[in-house]
Amino acid sequence: MSGLRARLQAIPTGGYAAAFCIALCATTFYSMKPVFIKLAFANGASVNAVMAWRMALSLPVFLAVGVKAWQRRTEKPSARQVAQAAFVGILGYYGASYLDVLGLQYVSAQLERLILFCYPALVILATAFIRRQPISAQTSGALGLAYAGLGLLFGHDLQLGGADTLLGTALVFGSAVAYAGYLMLSGGPIAAMGSLLFTAIAMSAACFAVLAQAVAVEGLVGLAITPAALAWMAAVALISTVLASFLQSEAIARLGAARSSVVGSTGPLLTSVAAVVLLGEPFGPYHAAGLALATAGMVVLSRKKQQKKA
Repeated sequence: MSGLRARLQAIPTGGYAAAFCIALCATTFYSMKPVFIKLAFANGASVNAVMAWRMALSLPVFLAVGVKAWQRRTEKPSARQVAQAAFVGILGYYGASYLDVLGLQYVSAQLERLILFCYPALVILATAFIRRQPISAQTSGALGLAYAGLGLLFGHDLQLGGADTLLGTALVFGSAVAYAGYLMLSGGPIAAMGSLLFTAIAMSAACFAVLAQAVAVEGLVGLAITPAALAWMAAVALISTVLASFLQSEAIARLGAARSSVVGSTGPLLTSVAAVVLLGEPFGPYHAAGLALATAGMVVLSRKKQQKKA
């Protein structure tokens, strides 16, 4: 991983095209996660096995990163700060990931990605409620577009899937809520210990929580999966979790969070393409309209944030 980072840093910081490509790669890798998980399900993996193998394969990388980040800090975080980072990680990665994988049993990869794609709207709504601040007309319009697109695709899939679609949507929406909570609670720990060490602690804590639950529920024998399922879980862990997170961090460093999020708005479209090609999921007018509306809403929100920072 250090070799990858060295190659990324060798790219001139001012190269917008290179930075854009890094951001697009990160988005692509994140967008493949539901497709990889669906393929693991198709090869016989259970929910607990999917969660366990994803975290087991990711854990060594995050532990190694955490050790290096800890050694480089002259002022070490307190035990309370470490515990806080671990708690936030369990909420955001254990809770959110578990609900997401449960939901993927019942909804299409395309609907799952679109639901999660709208989590920034949840952060905006929660922040406005907590701070008792009114939401501007532009933000309200953007939120309306995003959720209109989500509602359009949900309504279409509900007619086809019935109760399963309703259950899966509720589970994935719960995942989006948990992840939004993670983002809102992570600001303090990140400021105290830096993003690299925080992410390593948060992800490691989530990994241990997932593995403990999986072993308690399934036992070690119950977590055995076929070689094909293991290959897809390796892709989830190494491509859609570890590599994507490092590329996303590099993209934010080069482009800034606002521009990176605009590139990230292509995520649902990339998921749709992969779902159609690899899973055989349908793609029709409802999918296209839903994607267009949700993407437009999120792009407006991203540009609004960028204008505020400018």
